Amino acid sequence: MVFKEVGNELPEFWQHEEEEDSIEGIFIKKLNDVGENKSIVYILEVEGILRSVWASTVIDSKMIHVTEGDRIRITYKGKEKNYKNYIVEKDE
Repeated sequence: MVFKEVGNELPEFWQHEEEEDSIEGIFIKKLNDVGENKSIVYILEVEGILRSVWASTVIDSKMIHVTEGDRIRITYKGKEKNYKNYIVEKDE
């Protein structure tokens, strides 16, 4: 029998390319201390497929209002000053 280590794979990451690009799905969980930079990653289920979203200061400040199981949309709003701007919306 051959065993393979599990739990280290992350779903494909969402990459915005242009202003107004967005991702919408069910918020599954938040992962802490991911990768060599010990970053935060948010996992969403989008049309039955898990996707990863790297955290940012802006996203983190808005995700505190979201709980697991909420349907959310994250929209890239471009770059302001020295950081990228995002909107996080929760389905009511």
